[in-house]
Amino acid sequence: MSTHEEAQIERYSLFDRLLHWFVTLTFVYLLLSGLAIGYPRMAWLFDILGGGQIVRSMHPWMGAAFTLGIVVMLFAWTRSMRFEPVDREWGRNLGRYAREGHVDLDVSKYNAGQKGYYWYAIVTGLLLLLTGIPLRFPSLMAAVGSRRPGCFTTSSSCSRSPASSSTSTCRRRGFPVRSHR
Repeated sequence: MSTHEEAQIERYSLFDRLLHWFVTLTFVYLLLSGLAIGYPRMAWLFDILGGGQIVRSMHPWMGAAFTLGIVVMLFAWTRSMRFEPVDREWGRNLGRYAREGHVDLDVSKYNAGQKGYYWYAIVTGLLLLLTGIPLRFPSLMAAVGSRRPGCFTTSSSCSRSPASSSTSTCRRRGFPVRSHR
């Protein structure tokens, strides 16, 4: 073993790398499956991701796995991601950092940009959970909406569009659904 190999410092543990890639892969699957489910022009993604029924059944489970990964990241990395006074100095030198690369600041393991992105990922990851709950459990939203008239409905009513006999607008399980027949 050479002296260069002996002097190497492990920056990220195996746990950190596995957690990062777990969250990354679940996010990519959720992104692609969400596009396939939400946008008819992206339905070709169903074939890549295992078929329509597989995607529709896996999307909520992958969402739960993604959320679990985000929560583990929150507990595992929060101590390292707290902003410190040196991070303000790093922010003031951001222009120089972008032009020249590394600025001569000792910022510990993570710089302010990495810390900011971490908090952005945590907050938006939890927001994805909050938007997914009413989609997965529409009866919860129907119960909330039943307190305010006209907010949500749990009945299923469909009406044909007079302009086209091939489309109809339906309200199923409390949410408007556009179906193409």
